[in-house]
Amino acid sequence: MPPRRNNKKSGSSKAAAPAPASSASTSAASASSTSADAGAGPRVVAISQVSRFHTESIDTDPRDVLLDGVHLTVDRNDLLVDTRLVLRLGRHYALLGRNGTGKSTLMRAIATRTLVGFPTNLAVVMIDQHPDRAMVESDQTPLQYLLDADTHYATLCADVDALEAAVQDGTEAEAVRAIQMRRARKVLTEAQRIADHRSGARGLAARNELLAAEADVDALAQGINEVAVDEMDAHRLLEELYEEINLYDEEERRQLADSVLRGLGFDDARLAQRVADLSGGWQMRASLARSLFLPSDILICDEVSNNLDLPAIIWLQQYLQSLPQTVVLISHDRHLIESVAQELIVLRDKTLTYFDGTLSTYERVQRETQRSKLRQHGAIEKRRAQLQAQIQRNVAHARSTGSDKALLQAASRAKRIEKLGMEKTADGKRFKVSYRAGYHFDYRPPVVLDKPEPKVAFKVPVPAAHRAADSGRVLLRVDNLTFTYPGTAAPVLRDVTLALAPHDRVAVLGANGAGKSTLVKLLVGTLSAPGVAREPGVRVGYVSQAHVAELLADPHVQEATPVRLLEQWAREQGLPTANVDWHAQLGAFGIGHVGHVPAAHLSGGQLVKLALARAGLGGPQVYILDEVTNHLDLASIEALARALRAFPGAVLAVSHDQWFVRQLVGEKDDLADHGGEDASDSDSGEDDDGAKKGTVYLVQDGQLVRRESVTDAVKILSKPPKKKKKMVEGAPAEPVVKEKVRFSKTKAKKF
Repeated sequence: MPPRRNNKKSGSSKAAAPAPASSASTSAASASSTSADAGAGPRVVAISQVSRFHTESIDTDPRDVLLDGVHLTVDRNDLLVDTRLVLRLGRHYALLGRNGTGKSTLMRAIATRTLVGFPTNLAVVMIDQHPDRAMVESDQTPLQYLLDADTHYATLCADVDALEAAVQDGTEAEAVRAIQMRRARKVLTEAQRIADHRSGARGLAARNELLAAEADVDALAQGINEVAVDEMDAHRLLEELYEEINLYDEEERRQLADSVLRGLGFDDARLAQRVADLSGGWQMRASLARSLFLPSDILICDEVSNNLDLPAIIWLQQYLQSLPQTVVLISHDRHLIESVAQELIVLRDKTLTYFDGTLSTYERVQRETQRSKLRQHGAIEKRRAQLQAQIQRNVAHARSTGSDKALLQAASRAKRIEKLGMEKTADGKRFKVSYRAGYHFDYRPPVVLDKPEPKVAFKVPVPAAHRAADSGRVLLRVDNLTFTYPGTAAPVLRDVTLALAPHDRVAVLGANGAGKSTLVKLLVGTLSAPGVAREPGVRVGYVSQAHVAELLADPHVQEATPVRLLEQWAREQGLPTANVDWHAQLGAFGIGHVGHVPAAHLSGGQLVKLALARAGLGGPQVYILDEVTNHLDLASIEALARALRAFPGAVLAVSHDQWFVRQLVGEKDDLADHGGEDASDSDSGEDDDGAKKGTVYLVQDGQLVRRESVTDAVKILSKPPKKKKKMVEGAPAEPVVKEKVRFSKTKAKKF
């Protein structure tokens, strides 16, 4: 009997082994979103050029992804056409593109193995922010939920337990056959997948392997084996399982799972709860922690900052920076992109382009490139007009005098027109004709101006006339407010004082549960307490933290169109509804074209814009926004920041988006590369030296504390909470814990 596996290897030199690609990808990404079966949602077809000659592998790492001829189609609508997908080992990418261009669809096609030609040897994990039914009904604690996420390791443990019990009961033959059957079916599934996508000689070989795999499954199903299963076979299989399972350090796995959960905000109380008893937001965090815990070669993060507070985002940012594997980030958080991404993948016009650098550098280079092209194009057109005018004069002179010399001059200038074209390359060097290989119909390549993307612009309604607002008096005030929820002893807010006047810009930061949303509800009147005063007649435009969920929770809202909803909401507030252009009010936030589309068919970003249009009814003098940037893309967040800076009323925003709150209060982003950016192209053109700077508050320990800047508040939130330890006199000092190293298929990873 081989020795029992070691379940507690706290000092082992071996590290946790990664799970195979199939187990990692299927456990973290939902295949239903990219299913090609009828009745299972949109039909997604993702293919790439597959060749039997992998010449590029000579100069590249086999774990690099280099796919040519990538096509992505959803219900016959092309999202990608004949483009190139490149994912280098260990690089951190940010995938950029407008909403609806296919970013998430492409990543799901990769994670669920729908993209034909994607390497099968790579473990892909895609973070899924939507908890599944099994998770919602799970009786496990969050820690155990993470430990069981590695299906390969769980299968090994189950096989060992089953074989050990079978050896004791004398039923080892049945146990061995069950394990063999499961492995044979797995081989059959992979053989079927390969045979479906190969042709010619390779297809014939694949079909032969498929027939052999089918024969093995049939033989096991009928209980026919060439060699009978005996006790020695069970012991040999058990020994193989022990060798594989001992590659895992269970103590290290537990420490890693605990550190990921605590980094995302789980305290001892929540770690002791069942996953099924957690709120929806904390279940999403558990799902995020589960995906981060799984070993992978490629980690895909799709809007991971949603439903996270600022401390958790800061921890996630640092965690993603430390990962050695390939990371692909899709996010609306500019600061997160600037901090994590080393290279950008831009999805535009159904193709993928790559840029080695940060987002702000890319935007600056794009502006400079466009300016250079405009200058070259203008100079070429000016020179063309001059030459054409000279040709006309030469031809007129030749007609009047019969001069052959004038005709020769006209022909020479016509050839010079044909040679007009690009003077400089993209990197600023002088263009040489020798750079162009092959046959061309023109002497130089023309200067092609990039087609600008449609600019997103928001227009916040002008505040209605009000005596207090026109005179600059305080519109909303909180004096020495202390608030305690009924049935609780500890106050949520203590001694809070705040005043909002016209042109004030206030950003409120803090961790989840600190009291930010409670303060917002007190300001808008959802909760009542002494100490909150509002000038009579002042209107407040409010967008709550759960604005999208609140809209979708009402079945009447789902069936109605945005135009009908705005009219209904205006009537409920006692506002006039006759002769009102509702399309114009929706168009102020970029959704005028969906005015007659049922709300149930709108995207998350469009529902946020609908909530903003609702908040603007009646021309409020004060806007109070709670996590308004969720579900908005980068262009919409920029447009909203510009519109709020130009708004003459007061704005208070609670947000975890560092870039957005910096723009709101007029503070420059430390990570942004502003070189070469003039006032006309700045994302915050309204923030000139004469603009009034905003105020930053941090909610901590129930108190509203003013801070000098967003950077100062972020530094405070970045500090880990201090743990109070009871010191026993005479007790020995704590041992120094050495740095743990976790090995994956790519590199060693330190925590």
